[in-house]
Amino acid sequence: MEEIEPLTCMKLGRGRVFTRQSAGREGDWAKVLPLLSQKTEGCRVLTLNHSKFRRQHLIQFFKRKEEAMNPRTKSLLIMIVGFALMMGATCAPTMVSISDPKIQTAANPYYQAQFEPLTRDHNFFAVFHLTVTNKSNKDLQIDWNKTRYLYNGKPYGVFVFKGIEPKDIKNWTIPPDVIRPGATFSKEIAPHKLLARAPIRERKVGTDEPAIHPGPIPAGKSGILLVVRQAGKEIVEKMTVNIREKEIR
Repeated sequence: MEEIEPLTCMKLGRGRVFTRQSAGREGDWAKVLPLLSQKTEGCRVLTLNHSKFRRQHLIQFFKRKEEAMNPRTKSLLIMIVGFALMMGATCAPTMVSISDPKIQTAANPYYQAQFEPLTRDHNFFAVFHLTVTNKSNKDLQIDWNKTRYLYNGKPYGVFVFKGIEPKDIKNWTIPPDVIRPGATFSKEIAPHKLLARAPIRERKVGTDEPAIHPGPIPAGKSGILLVVRQAGKEIVEKMTVNIREKEIR
């Protein structure tokens, strides 16, 4: 009979079969074989000077356990496990984020703005969609260095967006976006302090820095303190939405 390398630990029902660890130290590795049944034929305590554990011992043990189980019991057990797995997959609740209102608006003689949270195909909100229409006859500039993300009424950092330079965020030198008279500006923005770093395996190709993604917008009141300039004058508007989680099945 071909011998096999001793196993580290194999479960047998409620008990365990302990054998010599293949990488363990010589000596002090003999263990007792506590079994479910008092019948221990084919199983014995192993010591350094004993014969090695043979494959046939395990085969005989599991064969006895399998023969002892009633075929009807086997079928019933399989049905119960399958039903439990199916119910767990179909009945598990899912949490989704909803916004009230879906879109918040603001208006003044200079511009009209909209602020809308977006999910980006997730169950949670990840970014905001900002739209600003210039109603005046002069250029408008969005001051991103003074515009703030609001959480529960308090400023919580600046917004970031595609194409922004990290050094500009650090040095408060984010270039403004210019809106011509009668034009409409639109951009997806995310709170800088809620950004999430992707795992190393998802890093951008050709760079050492991990990829950056918008993180989940938390439940509560999220908003924007929008600062727009025209000829040195600041025109400020505040827009807020209430985000909460809802359970769906």
